[in-house]
Order: sequence, then structure tokens, then C-alpha cells
Amino acid sequence: MADPLFLSKILTVFLMAMLFGFERQLEHKPVGFGVYSFVGCASCVLTVVALEHAGTASMPLLGAMVTGVGFLGAGALFRQSDHISGLISAASLWTFAILGIVVGYGEFLAAGVLYGALWLILGINRLLEFLSFGFYRKTLTLRARRYLTKDDLRSTFGVRGLMGFTSQFDKGKGEFRCSATISGRPAELNALPPRLLADPDILEFSLK
Repeated sequence: MADPLFLSKILTVFLMAMLFGFERQLEHKPVGFGVYSFVGCASCVLTVVALEHAGTASMPLLGAMVTGVGFLGAGALFRQSDHISGLISAASLWTFAILGIVVGYGEFLAAGVLYGALWLILGINRLLEFLSFGFYRKTLTLRARRYLTKDDLRSTFGVRGLMGFTSQFDKGKGEFRCSATISGRPAELNALPPRLLADPDILEFSLK
């Protein structure tokens, strides 16, 4: 290996991936330390080798690698009702491939700025989640002793966004079954289960 900074580049990417990956793993995210380390170090090594053997003609190869990591990141996506989770993990994984390439080129300052931006974006995203910014949708299904209307769900249980409401009566069991798609901020959706549990007429419910 002709690059005298090869070990420094690998170590830099590994430390960056280790810190970021541990944080993701502590938060029980679908992508953790191992995946970030593999992607970052592999992209760095491929960049160094490609530059050594192909020079500037290596750009198509590096572009293909970034595209491939994009498909890998798609595996971190999960669809729940009509809400997609795992977008931060997928995007950050793709960014680590870019980070490995940048370090492989020897642009340590640019890599440091990009790495700092990753942490800043992650911090802002956590703040927005803490402040309950954004709206999410979930499917509510329940069994009740009494008939429930849309107005009951809105006034009694504080449900705001309400779509696709259906209700039917089970004569054999003498109970009503309702289902609806509800929307709201995370704090509002998290407050719904305790309200449902406190109502003695609610026999069973599911919110997912």
C-alpha cells in the first residue's frame, strides 16, 4: 500500500463509526456499531485502493458503491401503518459511505465537518421529537360494551385526526367493535392508551 496515511484513514473512520454506531445501538435502532464500521471502513479502503490503481478514473466505481449502500440502507426501513420508520438510520448509513470516501481521499477537514453535521442533525431531530413536532398515524381497534361514535372518540378520549371510522355490533357477545385511523403528535398518541384503560366500558383495544 503506497498511501502513507492509510492506517490513519482507517483508524479515523473506525473511531467515527464506533462512536456514532454505539449511540445508535444504545437507542435500539436497526443499524448499530458493526454495520456503520463495515460500511465506513470498506468504503475508505476501496477509495484508497481505487485511487492508487485507477486515479481519477475511479469515480464510477465509487459512485456504484454509494448506490449499493443505498440498497443496504433500504433494509433499515420499516413501514408501520402509513408511517415509515428507520429513515434516519438509512440516511446516516448512506452518509457513512460518503464519509469513508472523503477520508479515503485524505480530506480530513471535510470529513470532520460532515461528521459534526451528523451529530448536529441527530441532536436537532431528538429535540423535535421531544417537543412532539410532526404528526403520525396509527390504527385504533377496540371492543366496547357501549356504542361509540366519532364524537365520543374526540370528546371523551381526545382523538383529533380521525379517518375511516367503522363500527359494528356483535349480537352474540353483546359488544361493539370499532376501528379507525387516527393521527396526532407523538405525545397525543401516547396519552390515548391510559384514557382507554380508564374507561370500564372498553373491553380491549389495539393501537399500532
